[in-house]
Amino acid sequence: MIFTKMQRRKKMWKRLNQLEQAPSPKKREALLQELAYYEALGDWCKGFPLTVEQKLVLFTKEEYIRLRKKTFRYLDNTRTRRFS
Repeated sequence: MIFTKMQRRKKMWKRLNQLEQAPSPKKREALLQELAYYEALGDWCKGFPLTVEQKLVLFTKEEYIRLRKKTFRYLDNTRTRRFS
């Protein structure tokens, strides 16, 4: 699901408010994981380089491998030899 910047911001504020009021450690941990997801999603949408932890939050192992192969294929196609 693709969120706009404002939707992500609203969801993050909602989760932060819930985090402040969460009574149990399990609930807090779940909210922190959700916040990490939205933060990683925002960085990815902005085009910032993702850390390893953010990649693990956003993608499954299979998705990451598929995206990595697609990126390398794109880079191989864009390389040209200018001076041969």
